[in-house]
Amino acid sequence: MDNDFENESYRYWQEKAISQLTLTNQFLTGISLAFLAFCFDQFNFKYFNLVESYKEINWSITCQALSVGFIMLSVILGIVVIFVRLIDFRITRNISLTKDRITSTYAENTKKGSSRKGEIFDLEFPKPKAIKMFEVVFFVIFRQIEMIKRKEIRTCIDIRKLNKRVNKLRWISFILGNISWKIPSLQLLMILVSLVCFVISLKLV
Repeated sequence: MDNDFENESYRYWQEKAISQLTLTNQFLTGISLAFLAFCFDQFNFKYFNLVESYKEINWSITCQALSVGFIMLSVILGIVVIFVRLIDFRITRNISLTKDRITSTYAENTKKGSSRKGEIFDLEFPKPKAIKMFEVVFFVIFRQIEMIKRKEIRTCIDIRKLNKRVNKLRWISFILGNISWKIPSLQLLMILVSLVCFVISLKLV
């Protein structure tokens, strides 16, 4: 009974957290797009020369360029979050289906006297490093993720082999989840830096 209550409570707060993450991403990306449009409206890119002479840098224009650059980076990060979360949801769905199918198929074969080996277990993952996050993002963008199909579960004799693949998918999903939560903080930082550069560019005019 306590486990059921804990699972229900976990699912409830997990849904709340995902909902808040979605709203935060939409809010920050919306602000970034609006401010980017405002920058393009305010800045005169016709005379966009960073260096007026070999000895003197136009710091006002330079700050404008930095402001636009940082806010564009914020928009890109917002798009990355959307892309990463879509892949994460797809992987999580496959993991959930695979576990249910393994459990039902294993129980069914046990009744029939099958000699199927192994059991289902989850591994605990360490906190991923930044380089590993970049590797995973590169992997999911440029390579196709091999999902586990129903036919593979039915024909598999040793569940331990499937379990390795499940935990590999869980590892990718775990890292993508970490990326989804870290990027909004970077977005906010990019927006603030862009605003500071914009204000400085006005002071230097």
